Amino acid sequence: MNSNENFISSLLSEAQIKFQQKKFKEALDLLSLLLTKNYKILSFRAKIYYYQSEYYKSLNDCQECINLTLTDNNINNIEIYQLAVLNHIKMYDLESAKEKLKQCEKIDKNNHRNSELLSLIKEEEKKNEENSRKNNQYPIYLKFMNSFFRLGLFINKVEISFNSDCDRYCRATEDIHDKDVLIRVPLEALMTLDGARKSKYGVYFTPQLEKKLNSPHHSLLSTFMLTEIDKGEKSKWKYYFDFLPASYSNFPIFYGEKEFSYLKGTQFLELVQKKMKEMKEDYDLLTNVIPGYSKYDYDLFRKMREVISSRVFGVTIKGKKNDIIAPYADMLNHKRPRQTHWNYDDTCNAFVIKGVSNVKKGDEVFDSYGIKCNSRFLLNYGFTVENNEDNEFKIILILNESSPYFKEKMEYLGGKNYAKKFSLVLNLSDSKIIQFFSFLRFILYNKPNFKDIDTTRPTSVQNEICLFTKLKEIMNKYLSKYPTTLDNDIEYFKINRHNMEFNEYNCYVIRIGEKKILNYYLNMSNDILQLLNKDKDDIKKLFHNIIIPKGNENKDANESHNLLNKLLKYKSYLSYVLPLLTIN
Repeated sequence: MNSNENFISSLLSEAQIKFQQKKFKEALDLLSLLLTKNYKILSFRAKIYYYQSEYYKSLNDCQECINLTLTDNNINNIEIYQLAVLNHIKMYDLESAKEKLKQCEKIDKNNHRNSELLSLIKEEEKKNEENSRKNNQYPIYLKFMNSFFRLGLFINKVEISFNSDCDRYCRATEDIHDKDVLIRVPLEALMTLDGARKSKYGVYFTPQLEKKLNSPHHSLLSTFMLTEIDKGEKSKWKYYFDFLPASYSNFPIFYGEKEFSYLKGTQFLELVQKKMKEMKEDYDLLTNVIPGYSKYDYDLFRKMREVISSRVFGVTIKGKKNDIIAPYADMLNHKRPRQTHWNYDDTCNAFVIKGVSNVKKGDEVFDSYGIKCNSRFLLNYGFTVENNEDNEFKIILILNESSPYFKEKMEYLGGKNYAKKFSLVLNLSDSKIIQFFSFLRFILYNKPNFKDIDTTRPTSVQNEICLFTKLKEIMNKYLSKYPTTLDNDIEYFKINRHNMEFNEYNCYVIRIGEKKILNYYLNMSNDILQLLNKDKDDIKKLFHNIIIPKGNENKDANESHNLLNKLLKYKSYLSYVLPLLTIN
């Protein structure tokens, strides 16, 4: 044996030890030192790839081994054919598995492993038949999986399960732990913004055109998807498109009159109408600028836009920001706190999802779509989160001529009409609320020294009375737009929630979420005004006699006690206003 053979033998032995210890990466690192296309090396590497769920890589090495055996009849290659069968089974390609098994029979028809493999194939066929009877899209799912395994898709400890044709979710097939690599989608299988720019119609997306579009990136990716759909079987994403949900009726831009009636009076309805208008404007602009674009039906364009808005990932590839669609990885549903973490990994040129918390076998595996208001969840993803603590209600405050010292304040702000948008949330300590109250105080402040005061905190009792009087007026104005009250909605929802259609359920969650914010600040206005309009001695008594002595529960004391209980909800606000109220 020469020195090179000794070196190969030594490394193979060391790699075998790592393999037996299930240190697959270390075993592969050792084999990477062997550049020779040697049967032993390739067959061993194919085995490691298989145990790492790298089925396509394993299959490639199997084929290399088979090619080598064609020129060397001394190699007994039945094991490599049997490994190829296993890879085809894992890649949902049972026809190819059966073809490879025929080769195994030719080599050694009495090999007991052949009958085991045949049983595995029959089990998979039976499972596929059962799933296909339950779900019309399951045969498409099999083609989708096979096509993306061939592009290098890697999945580990997860699989897609079906509740219905349009309701799919990611399930753990084994216990998942922190830092487990669950999904890896190689660059070749991704749809990227950079790739879309190089496509047939992508070249029309000049900086000038993109400035005119309301959603330039989403329009570009949607256009790329439309051109790929046109290619049919020639597109590597053919079965991804086929596997997309057939209906997007849960997305508000596809709502009908019934759903819009549920949303009457809501701020969310304005967002839906705005998105519909802007989407149509983008479509019309593209049909005017790009020759032949009008062949794409507007409804299909809308569907692709919703595919993009609900599935796009923003990543950085080799230092450059990019938007991507990552097939399979985009099937995880939303839940907080997150169970997974995703990013683009330049070291392996792939989009990668890893576990960040323990998930038990059989449980659904979730991604987090971030901290968002239900208006964004429903508008972009087609669902809502009940009792969402991150809901917001948008308010615009305007400094106008009715404001005290209007001209002086305008000059102080730069001499222009001034309007500012704020987000109301159910957290008085949130910076959004502090900024909202601050600007409202500034608008209402009625003394000439407005430049010298800090409006982030109450400045005077009188100014706070003005503030909450105005806030009460604003809240009532918005609440008057709804045909029903919050109490009506909560009662109806409580009784009917389990019998509601999905869209009605989401519309009521939106309605209730908006009204909870408006009612909170309406009630706060009433409660604080009740406090601030009291006599100073009554105010002192209220806060210095928090615990009412037993046997002294007269009518006035009870009223004060009830008010105090209400005021405790606004503790963070009271901590700033109380010093003003208790000054002698």
